[in-house]
Amino acid sequence: MGAHLDHVRVHFDFETFKGVSIQVNESEAMGTTARSLFASSGAVKNMWPVYAYDRPSFNATEVVPSGRSTRAEDTFSPHVMMQVDQLRARGFDGKGVKLAVLDSGVDYTHPALGGCFGPGCRVSFGYDLVGNDFNGGNKPQPGSDPKDCGSHGTHVSGIITAEANEAGFTGVAPGVTFGMYKVFGCKGGTNTDVLMAAAARAAADGAQIISCSVGGAHGWSDDGFSNFLSKLATEKNITSSVAASNDGEYGAFYSSGSSNAAAVDSIASVDLTETPNTGGTPSGFSSWGPTMEMNFKPQFAGPGRDILSTLPNNKYGRASGTSMSAPMVAGVMALLNQAMGPLSPERMRQILAANAKPVQFSSGSKTFDSLAPAAQQGAGLVQALNALNSKTLVSPPSLSFNDTEHINSNMQVSVTNTGNETVEYQVLVRPAVSVYVLASNSPYPSRSPNDQTPASGSLNATLTKFNLTAGQTQILHVSADPPTSVDAKRLALWSGFLSFRRGSDSSVVSIPYQGLAGSLRNTTTLLPDGASVTHRNDKNRQPVPANTEFVLPTPGTSTSNADIPLIVANLTLGTTSLTAEIVDASSGSAVADLPDVPYRMVTRGAGFGVRWDGKLANGSYAGAGTYKVRVKALRIFGDAANGNDWDVSDTVPIKISYKQ
Repeated sequence: MGAHLDHVRVHFDFETFKGVSIQVNESEAMGTTARSLFASSGAVKNMWPVYAYDRPSFNATEVVPSGRSTRAEDTFSPHVMMQVDQLRARGFDGKGVKLAVLDSGVDYTHPALGGCFGPGCRVSFGYDLVGNDFNGGNKPQPGSDPKDCGSHGTHVSGIITAEANEAGFTGVAPGVTFGMYKVFGCKGGTNTDVLMAAAARAAADGAQIISCSVGGAHGWSDDGFSNFLSKLATEKNITSSVAASNDGEYGAFYSSGSSNAAAVDSIASVDLTETPNTGGTPSGFSSWGPTMEMNFKPQFAGPGRDILSTLPNNKYGRASGTSMSAPMVAGVMALLNQAMGPLSPERMRQILAANAKPVQFSSGSKTFDSLAPAAQQGAGLVQALNALNSKTLVSPPSLSFNDTEHINSNMQVSVTNTGNETVEYQVLVRPAVSVYVLASNSPYPSRSPNDQTPASGSLNATLTKFNLTAGQTQILHVSADPPTSVDAKRLALWSGFLSFRRGSDSSVVSIPYQGLAGSLRNTTTLLPDGASVTHRNDKNRQPVPANTEFVLPTPGTSTSNADIPLIVANLTLGTTSLTAEIVDASSGSAVADLPDVPYRMVTRGAGFGVRWDGKLANGSYAGAGTYKVRVKALRIFGDAANGNDWDVSDTVPIKISYKQ
């Protein structure tokens, strides 16, 4: 790899991950360069694309402190909603638990955050992975001081660890050993490699919990950063609380890549109880699951709207987002780790999910009696005291029955009596609101609030009642019947909660379930006119008319600022494999693939675009002439060997020539 060391952006040399991220010049084909590195070293096990993550949107409303000190009794609304006040009343504050945040840094000089950084301080450990000048596109310049030059990370920090202050609140777990890993500069975004390096360093520094409020719509479970967090969970027992993201307006199947891996907890947002019209219901901005593969996301929810916390320069303010709900839940995880002993990520999820409170559905202006879809709220609002006191353990923490074509017809649920007496359990099924994924008379997903359908899937368990002695486990076989009185072509997302009522104290534990009425394999993911050509520098991506001429740079020279074509694919749903080939406009015959195809794990929408400077996959350049680009997308759950499972779209013809 020595010939390519000038391409290295971030070098990973941690116990949990060893590798590099590489950055290529614009004139190079990214995948070709990556594959050459891959081939040159037999030690390389895998590679992932480095995704760009936007800086979280942050609009805080400054609050002038009232001058009152925090009361002995915790009456802070988000804490009351999650029963944090009751754990705090029992003396739990997260002491002895090491918690790390990946964010924009922290203003540790804030009096509510301790006023200093380093051993013995409230912010006692951490690192700057990038430097103030990092914008997501340049090379990181790491340093030892994670001082915030924004505001987002300081607000997140206060949610977890703020001490008693003049604004009248504390963090969820002010006793934690708290660390900050700065992954943003003063402006711009960050990247997969930076986030992975931050998580690896946090793990090396002994973090037991990682909270991350960085993400963006991706939809697929195979994300490099999220996979790494999942690896930390399974191999190092590090629990991750990651924001579900704030794309709720775009409806279902729009989950955040950073929280999509199996062992990562994706955290949705619920409005504060006092919020007019929508109090106690899922926040409209909170992103919906499931993943494109029908994996369960999000896991559960925390308060995330109008959350009061710290701001830089000794200020306080309210802000909204799953950026706020994720640290809320991370704080609860710290309290439970202190109260119950170190919990594995799997056990933490089981306990939080089973004891969460399913909340009602809201259209934004009206709250309904029905429960909100599991794809919006996960298992529901986290309940800390219920989790601590629960004497029933349920596994798995959620059930996904997949779509109708691939339905999981027989799933197992285990219920364990962790109490010290024999009790009777009653099995209950509580349906949630069913919604259509696709808009009416449209192949595209509906914007939220999605159209509802009164039909719901039915759940069938082998037992409706059973007795368990202390420590005994009962295995139930659970099957599901998707609703039939729906328009399956619109993909009806049905869900609910499988509950178990404990006879001795009438306590109830639940796990969410979900399924999809319809077939993802038979649903179009790329329309016949879904592929287009635009100018590379056109931010609006306006399709060019037929026979637009592009004069490309001389083959092998820089394409910086050149007016080259951008091939755009507007996907109705995501695809695991997208190919693009150059086609002779006159004969319709294929010339060659574009470099780096196929493109993997592409999300829905018009976000996908690839520049073309005339180069072909075989390394040669297309001759001057008129061409179309033929884009093919494999449908979800499609068989790549079956041509019927691919959608095909040809662009309009374009003319290319080269500068002499």
